[in-house]
Amino acid sequence: MDEVKKLREKYQKVFAQGDGAEVLEDLELRFHIHNTTMDNNTNNLAYLEGQRTVILFLKNMIKGEKNGRGKPGSTRTTSSSV
Repeated sequence: MDEVKKLREKYQKVFAQGDGAEVLEDLELRFHIHNTTMDNNTNNLAYLEGQRTVILFLKNMIKGEKNGRGKPGSTRTTSSSV
């Protein structure tokens, strides 16, 4: 089993049920998953989108979907079709 798969299983263990699922739901509400992040100030927009991206990453790890990234700290990317 590779490192990314083990890490993904840990994300699932933490966030897919119980208290972790409730925490994830709270994070979704706080960090703009269910609404737009439009802002005339590009710095604010980048900040808001950064928050949103973290939650999307968590959700992708829980679903087990490939998200175009290798293991943390890796500069190598993987094809999304793999």
